[in-house]
Amino acid sequence: MTEAFQLIGCDFGGSARAGEQAKKIILIEASRLEDGCYRINPTGRNERLVREASGSTWRERRRGWTADELVASLLADSNVNVVAFDFPFSIPLQLLKSEPFAAAVDQPTFQTRNQWTRFISQSLRLEFSTDKASGKLNGLSSFAPWRSRENWIKRRTDVAARSQPSLKDLYQSTFNMTLVGNAVLSALRPGGLTPLLNPSRRKTSQRYALEAYPGAAARSMGFRGAYKQQPGEVIEHACDWLAEQGVQLRIDDSVRLFCETYESGPNDHDGADAFLCLVTAIAFHEGLVSFLTDGAPQATLNQEGCIVVPGID
Repeated sequence: MTEAFQLIGCDFGGSARAGEQAKKIILIEASRLEDGCYRINPTGRNERLVREASGSTWRERRRGWTADELVASLLADSNVNVVAFDFPFSIPLQLLKSEPFAAAVDQPTFQTRNQWTRFISQSLRLEFSTDKASGKLNGLSSFAPWRSRENWIKRRTDVAARSQPSLKDLYQSTFNMTLVGNAVLSALRPGGLTPLLNPSRRKTSQRYALEAYPGAAARSMGFRGAYKQQPGEVIEHACDWLAEQGVQLRIDDSVRLFCETYESGPNDHDGADAFLCLVTAIAFHEGLVSFLTDGAPQATLNQEGCIVVPGID
């Protein structure tokens, strides 16, 4: 009998307020039916995507998740095999080894990602000041000293993926995403989901969290359009790409409509982004991924990590 489990794609957001987080953090899961065959149902965690947005509370009206809700859901489910998240899993080695960077928050030099994430999880509690949509995430202000352009440094994988620096805090802000996301990763470790930083250390028996990037995923599958403006087209292209590799993905029509139309803001297609993250998770399980390392040495990958994209090396 084929082992049943779920694969998940998550478009992430690090908004300070609970209501905004639950607009931005969009999760899509697929169930594995058999080898090379997956199904996206309108049930389970996907029920949020298709339910009426007219509930009596703000949480019932949101389609997404707050970070603490997300952690609680994933920790309680050992059937989740792979989760692909759209946020940076680390910061550049240059910052990890920087004395001024650590001293800005009254810490000794971090040296390693583990030391840095330990500090993050101790300082940033995944809870809000109130139960209202306006409730603010506790602890984000602790990192204000890092809001400086001198910390807008790319990791080696960011160069290869053409992605934003981990601590960029303006325009397409990744600053909050990186901090909140790494607090989430730390909270998930006890449940058995391990961040895959260095692909050479992958174990077949391990359950993994992957760093994904929708734009790089679309490019790696050969999509040549402007994926942010063409959510329906990029979803169709991704399904065709999987089919060409011998992988069948069956999508409920109502979930597909959500992925094609949902926006948390103007031209911010979080549903399509989450779908591309899910495709990355499926491709990873099928052995159909590339790791964007920019030729970084193993010691750098162990600390900085790398973005995973659908593709064949």
